Amino acid sequence: MGVMFSTEMQAIARVRRNQELVASEIEGKTVLLSIERGKYYGFEEVGTRIWQLMEQAVSISEICAVLEQEFEVDPDTCRNDVYAFLDMLRTEDLIAVENESAG
Repeated sequence: MGVMFSTEMQAIARVRRNQELVASEIEGKTVLLSIERGKYYGFEEVGTRIWQLMEQAVSISEICAVLEQEFEVDPDTCRNDVYAFLDMLRTEDLIAVENESAG
């Protein structure tokens, strides 16, 4: 299975897009270009929806609440899939993580 968010990551408050990426949405799919890494990434429908939700800093529970309703997925499956997706995004520096308890 994929790498899941650590306990520390599950406890963080909010995630948001890396603002330095070039993103384009085409026919319900998102394509990102990381100039810094010289790589591009593509997301299908659900990944695109998560990316849209991260336009502003948002909590993982808020992301899951929207996905559970829009895609009729059960909470455990949604949470596990979102953690795995966000973990990949974080590994690639595509998102920033904001810890609410900091400060």
